[in-house]
Amino acid sequence: MNENDHDLLIQIATKLDRAIQDIKELKDNVAARVSALENEKLDRTEYDSYIKDHDIAHRALISQGLDHEKRIRFVERLTYLFIGAMTLLEVILKLYFH
Repeated sequence: MNENDHDLLIQIATKLDRAIQDIKELKDNVAARVSALENEKLDRTEYDSYIKDHDIAHRALISQGLDHEKRIRFVERLTYLFIGAMTLLEVILKLYFH
C-alpha cells in the first residue's frame, strides 16, 4: 500500500465520520421536532371542546338570522328571479317592436 492509498483512506474515513455526525444531528433534530409537535398537538378533549364551542356559536348566529347559507340561498333566488324578469322583458320587447 503506497502513500496515495493511505491518504485516500484517511480522506474517506474523515468524510464518513462527517456523514455519520450529520446523520446523528439530523436524527436528534427530527426527534426534538417530533417531541415539540406532540406537545403542541390538539388532544381529543380539546377537539371535542372546540367542536362544542363552534356548534354553540353557529347556533347563536342562526338564531340571530346571520346564517350565511340562508343569505346565499336568498341571493341565489333573487338572481334567478332577476334573470327570469330580464328574459321576460326581452321577449316582450321583441314581440312589441317586431
